[in-house]
Amino acid sequence: MNVPTGVERRRYKRVPLQNVIIELSPPTDGKKYTGMIRDISLGGMLIAFETQPPKPDEFAHVTFILPSAGVFSYIKMQVMRETRDKEGLYALGLEFVNLNAEDRAKLERFFQNHANYYNQQDES
Repeated sequence: MNVPTGVERRRYKRVPLQNVIIELSPPTDGKKYTGMIRDISLGGMLIAFETQPPKPDEFAHVTFILPSAGVFSYIKMQVMRETRDKEGLYALGLEFVNLNAEDRAKLERFFQNHANYYNQQDES
């Protein structure tokens, strides 16, 4: 399917974040890598790292704390893309995999507390 340039293909709106630390645990080397969440949605997130994280096979686990939502521990995610961002940091686009009902409810509460998430209107 061809999608016209400039058309948003995401199912969920993203909320930009600042100063939210995340720990990535790829299954391949047993180490933990610390990064910053750039944005998050009900579908996934973008994480930035100063140093290049190892390339996970296809999945990784993350642990993070969102203001007003609490701790998310060892959440399974699928790596969708790896890039360098405009600041030269290493970035991973991750998608939630089988997010349990409790964690999904915490995410939904987080988004409800960020009025700009629900009140954004597309300008035509």
